[in-house]
Amino acid sequence: MRREETHHGPASQRPTPATLRTARTATIQFDGLILGAYNQGKRLYQAGVHVEAEHHHLVITVTQNKKLVWPKNPSEWDSELGTVKTLAPFWLFVDSGDGLNPKAFDASLHKPHDTTDPLAFGKLFSFVRQHGRELPLNTAAFAVFNIPQGTAYSALNDNAKLKEFKKGDPDPASSATSLGEINVSTIGAIDIEDASDEKTKRELVLVGAGGKREFFRLPLVAGAPYEIKMDNGPILPIRPHHHDPVNPVKHFLQYYELFSPFNRGEKQFIVELPPHPVESEDSPPCVGSSGSTTGGLGGGG
Repeated sequence: MRREETHHGPASQRPTPATLRTARTATIQFDGLILGAYNQGKRLYQAGVHVEAEHHHLVITVTQNKKLVWPKNPSEWDSELGTVKTLAPFWLFVDSGDGLNPKAFDASLHKPHDTTDPLAFGKLFSFVRQHGRELPLNTAAFAVFNIPQGTAYSALNDNAKLKEFKKGDPDPASSATSLGEINVSTIGAIDIEDASDEKTKRELVLVGAGGKREFFRLPLVAGAPYEIKMDNGPILPIRPHHHDPVNPVKHFLQYYELFSPFNRGEKQFIVELPPHPVESEDSPPCVGSSGSTTGGLGGGG
């Protein structure tokens, strides 16, 4: 994937995502097939990257003042999902000189149950809320990124159609019943406000392989925020000359692969966003989604 694009098309044609905190030192943005969750007991945000998504890869970039900070060369990050799965779990955390310290965990959700505030975490499509119950996870299908600091919210929203169908329907796109329109997140984000001061040096660190491999370590300074983008999107180009359009319903339903299989006849949902112009879009836009806001993704690493 070229750095100047995401799977939502050229950067110049995308709306600018909002931010939550004016004093932020880092903003993490999530795009593509990534399920957000929150472990309330540990005060830990968790992002589950769908590592079995068809023809996808996980692109991570870090910029500061619109200049690329990381990765500077291909050897610093392998976006292939098989590699991502092997290196999980990951931790993206603030090191204040004492490493990964559980006493420093203070992640939170901004208005997790509010679906009206444009910045609310509740704007992410909640599978738990929609199904009215906690959903067992298929942990083999995702790689976990643990983020113990910052406030999670929705950075960008769009209008969409919500539909319902029964598991086992041979053609959900045509058999689904419309439930009306919703306004839903397309980009989730986290703002971190921790900054170095005269007494303490603070750094933003990404480690994988259970903490054995460090990918970057960046000094956190007030007034110079980083932008970290995590995009689990299709490998571009998806199709030459747009002769084989991607099915947006099939694309969204890949989220259900992150949960234990549903029984035949159980209800499932489709969130269908409006198509983007062909000249600026190589795949369906993605819906920001969430799982549990209390139990996280079933662990902390």
